[in-house]
Amino acid sequence: MSAHHQWRHGYDAILAEVTRQTGITFAPFNSGGGCMILEGRLESGLWIWITDVDPGLTCLHTRRAYEAAGVHLGWMITIHPTDPEEPGGATPDGGTTVASVTHHSAPATQLPALIILALQAAARHAHHDIDADGRHTIRHGITRW
Repeated sequence: MSAHHQWRHGYDAILAEVTRQTGITFAPFNSGGGCMILEGRLESGLWIWITDVDPGLTCLHTRRAYEAAGVHLGWMITIHPTDPEEPGGATPDGGTTVASVTHHSAPATQLPALIILALQAAARHAHHDIDADGRHTIRHGITRW
């Protein structure tokens, strides 16, 4: 079984619903050292990345086992522009974030709604942070690392 299949395994139904709602198709990629990210490309040319709050992506069956034990890995959805240094616009600029949603305790079932929130946030360069106690803060601007 390839790493890509392994890391996508289990998320197909959730991502199919997101694709149905948004038209965005996601694929896993290894950002280095086995740190997997689900990545999609918006019609606008922006890129969307999905990871656990602690970057990387846990397999869905493992995530659900943690959730059943009361441990929530949360979600981080970030939206990035295309890297202007790369020819052809085929690479995201992972060092620049134009919008994001970080939910520290959201279960797997909330992923589609959080992706929709991130897409809505992109036009306003909004960054939503929902902490483990449910406090929701929003800041605006483009973040560059």
